[in-house]
Amino acid sequence: MFRAKCCQRLAKPPNRSFSTATSSIKDQRNQFLKKIYAPFRDLTAGSPEYEALAATGTVWEDYFKPSNISPYLKAQSELKNSLAEIDRWKPLHGHRDARPELARALVTEYSHQSCAIEANPLSLGDGIAIRDGLNGAGALDFPPEVLADPLDQERILRLAAPLPSPESLLPNKDRNHVAELRNHMFAYQLVVDRALHARCTNTDTAGMDLDTVKLVSRLLLTDTDSEALYSKAWGGPTALGDFRKLPIMVRSNPLRVFPYPQEVPAIVDRFFKWRDIQHRQGTLHPLILATKICVYFVHIHPFLDGNGRTSRLLMADYLVRRGLLPVVFQNLERREYLQMISDAEDGDPMELCESVVATQLDMLWSTGVSKPVEVDVWLGG
Repeated sequence: MFRAKCCQRLAKPPNRSFSTATSSIKDQRNQFLKKIYAPFRDLTAGSPEYEALAATGTVWEDYFKPSNISPYLKAQSELKNSLAEIDRWKPLHGHRDARPELARALVTEYSHQSCAIEANPLSLGDGIAIRDGLNGAGALDFPPEVLADPLDQERILRLAAPLPSPESLLPNKDRNHVAELRNHMFAYQLVVDRALHARCTNTDTAGMDLDTVKLVSRLLLTDTDSEALYSKAWGGPTALGDFRKLPIMVRSNPLRVFPYPQEVPAIVDRFFKWRDIQHRQGTLHPLILATKICVYFVHIHPFLDGNGRTSRLLMADYLVRRGLLPVVFQNLERREYLQMISDAEDGDPMELCESVVATQLDMLWSTGVSKPVEVDVWLGG
């Protein structure tokens, strides 16, 4: 019987559809890379000129133009009535010490959704159990000293070290999935509490700096399967929170091109300078700018893992600092979100901006943050 089945398998023509499709995608990607990196064509790999150009990061930027805000200005114009309505509701704004529990209370829903986007299968009920375990251990209550700048990384890492183990929080669930959601709750609470502290002390900054973002990335991945990825990655071990040392691609969009490792430091540096300038200029409404910040950062993909979660925490950080609520989408499908992000990276952020604005307005109505007011509406410029 075994011999007969084996012969049947050998006699059956092989299914080449998968290998053919994979080969086609690889060919498309290679052609795309040649187009993007055409300025390197006449340079010798490894030469001083080659390395110098790579270190600038300008080749990737010149092609994708991640700092371009024109599509966001267009979306802002089309959503101006909804944005004006949001401004009239004034969440937290004008009441610097009032109702910070609203942003803090979203820790479970926000963290669960952010992890679910990255294919974490735990339920919201699992998230509630994890949150209760963390609250029981006092892990989500930060001393005032770690909320103010400058960032005290060592103290924060000491606070994170004794987090309840995944086994103690949800003993019958996958350890890695529990650790991911636990870590996100800790990171979210830290980010939001620091943002609220900045707001209450009239510290008008655009949000987390690079050191804080690297710390957040580290906190998200500690004690998860990603630690093995970092320690054994091709290109050499990488410390959690450090930039990647190798090119990467994502399964959801194999034709998406991220900067090469040599380009990442300069591109990230310009990202933060761009964000700070945009914050000072005020051309974009805070909700639209926060959306652009998220898309810009995830398009860079500076880390081996956790880029999506980190980008969404950057967005949440900026929203809270501007008196808005971290956005938790209703009935969000993972594929739908990834497609909106992909479209935004390709220069069409309308659907993403529309979803963000509509969700923020729904959240303000449902939470009843305050009654609409007629003053201090954002006017731009």
